[in-house]
Amino acid sequence: EILNGNYKKAIEYTQEAVNLRKEILGDNNIEYIKSLSNLALCYAGLDDFNKAIDVEKEVLLKTKGRSELKEINAIATRLLGNYYNLLDNYKEAVEIGIKACELSKNAFGENHSEYASSLNTLAESYLNIGNFEKAFELVEKALKIYSNNKNGYGLASSSVNMAIIYMNIEDHELAQDFLEAASRIYKQLGNTSDYYLTLSTLVVCYNNMGNYTKAILVGEEALNGFKNLYGDQSHRYATTLNNLASSYSIIGDFNKYIEYTKQSLSIQEKVFGINHHYYAISLANAAGIYADHIDLNKALEMNNKAIDIFESNGMVNTSYYVT
Repeated sequence: EILNGNYKKAIEYTQEAVNLRKEILGDNNIEYIKSLSNLALCYAGLDDFNKAIDVEKEVLLKTKGRSELKEINAIATRLLGNYYNLLDNYKEAVEIGIKACELSKNAFGENHSEYASSLNTLAESYLNIGNFEKAFELVEKALKIYSNNKNGYGLASSSVNMAIIYMNIEDHELAQDFLEAASRIYKQLGNTSDYYLTLSTLVVCYNNMGNYTKAILVGEEALNGFKNLYGDQSHRYATTLNNLASSYSIIGDFNKYIEYTKQSLSIQEKVFGINHHYYAISLANAAGIYADHIDLNKALEMNNKAIDIFESNGMVNTSYYVT
């Protein structure tokens, strides 16, 4: 269920497994610890990143200094860095990500897919702070390892990161190639959540290439998919709304543009609060509503607030933070 992105169902099974294994095996048993890490993944999938961090820290405490659990410790460190990244705590995410790469290299070796995953996760943090050169270096290395290991999920994940790098340097054709390849892999693997997330990113790519019909087509597919998986209050659903709002604005469907933008802004505020970059992206898009209605002062105020949020989170370039 976790691999398919069905976290609502997965968290029921995982919590039951945690309780049973703690009762039967004890809270230092490896199977109990594995269940805890799965529970953290479920919380993250349901947008409760603070809870995910708390649970993952418990995993790290129980695996610290235990050589027989060094692999679990390395994976937990990578996941912890990813959760901090999702909460816009990039300084912490980068520090933990560097440590995760070292731990993973020692635990698995530099040709293992888990080491590639630690590289790929660290690259996402560098992407968010605008260090595209470092991100490219890490993703390129991860892609080679995943390819050698014929790891489809890893190839898709790192392909999305590579696409976002190319979008930021405005090579949209290469970005499209990577994103479309990733979407095919995810679909083949049956990973519906990441498939829809890739489609959502493709909306931005197609918009930049002037292919608005295709952008709306894949965007609406992603929107319906996320609604079925998580309901209409998740950050993935909100991000897709925001990406689609831009498409509708460009083709002149302002009713859809306003509807989707306001809905996205409301959801991101509920999920992350008003200091997160996802909220800022929706806020910047919402500023366009007021600009279109000749309230330029209001539009400027909202846009400046969005810029302040980006800068306070250490985000240098905010053009394509779409995932």
